[in-house]
Amino acid sequence: MGLTPIQDQAGTRREALTVLPTHAAGDATISYPVFRAEGAVIIENVNVVYPIAITGADTNTHHINLDTRTAAYATPTEIGNIDHTNGNDATANSVAALYETGTQALTDGMYLTVELEEIGTGGAVALGALGIQVDWRPEE
Repeated sequence: MGLTPIQDQAGTRREALTVLPTHAAGDATISYPVFRAEGAVIIENVNVVYPIAITGADTNTHHINLDTRTAAYATPTEIGNIDHTNGNDATANSVAALYETGTQALTDGMYLTVELEEIGTGGAVALGALGIQVDWRPEE
């Protein structure tokens, strides 16, 4: 898993990009930290970048969940998700919104985590190395 340096955008908006390790079909549910707040911040949106196509299914599939966690890395609170159910597919090299409300506040030391949730025996195709893009700004 790699994290790119945080880059200034126009004004105070910033972006962080994390690439998650491959999550093969049949792998157990796992969570990865993708962002840690350095001071009070507002999460504006979070996108998933798919390197491969995903075909949704209702029984054996994957869900992608976005959670907040306290600085102590306590119990997660889900704030966004993409469930790859029947008809909810992703094309290769596409981007999908995981969170786009633009109002999620994090205090200093809080985390955003992405959970790759196995449903049934998992998807018939590995998820690949997903990219997670986090757009954020300091809280004013």
